[in-house]
Amino acid sequence: GAVLAKLPPGLLLRSIKPLWIIILLTMVIHFVTDPGEILWQWKFIHITKEGIVLGVKMSLRLVLLLLVSSLMTFTTSPIVLTDGIESLLRPFKKVGVPAHELAMMMTIALRFIPTLLEETDRIMKAQMSRGADFTSGNIMKRARNMLPILIPLFISSFRRADELALAMEARCYRGGEGRTRMHELAYGKNDAVAALVLLALFAVMAFLKWGLPA
Repeated sequence: GAVLAKLPPGLLLRSIKPLWIIILLTMVIHFVTDPGEILWQWKFIHITKEGIVLGVKMSLRLVLLLLVSSLMTFTTSPIVLTDGIESLLRPFKKVGVPAHELAMMMTIALRFIPTLLEETDRIMKAQMSRGADFTSGNIMKRARNMLPILIPLFISSFRRADELALAMEARCYRGGEGRTRMHELAYGKNDAVAALVLLALFAVMAFLKWGLPA
């Protein structure tokens, strides 16, 4: 995806850097909490084979989620994302699904992922300049050391959400009823190819997970 979009790989990898502690913590928690075949034990702490497998899987899922989200936000404008998601959800409006509002919420969430990553990196650097240590100590100490990052991050996120809501109200935003688009989306050949590729990938993943139906 990055090659086709002509994005430098380092740009996507930098999106993981601010959250590497959370990814590592997720892996370690699975190592020591999941039951299974014990490979190493010290007092009440034990590492299991199943915990290692599940911890690596969950960490890879987080990394892929960050990479895919960053790739989408780097290559697609928020307006196009909103229009595309709304077009996909439009058939469900007949059963009362608020397609425009759901599309707007998902687009805003995707749009703010890089912003939150930058904010996390900035807060971490600020706390480290004040003497905070996020790399040493046991698991409980590292978890406690995350509080100086999480609390300012939550406060900043709520403040940004409030400012965005005020800005949308000031521009008389009232949802999708009666709204028109300057540029209408058209389903083309490339979209059909992309849809077929995604369906093939889903079929392969379903086969690898469940196999052929009996």
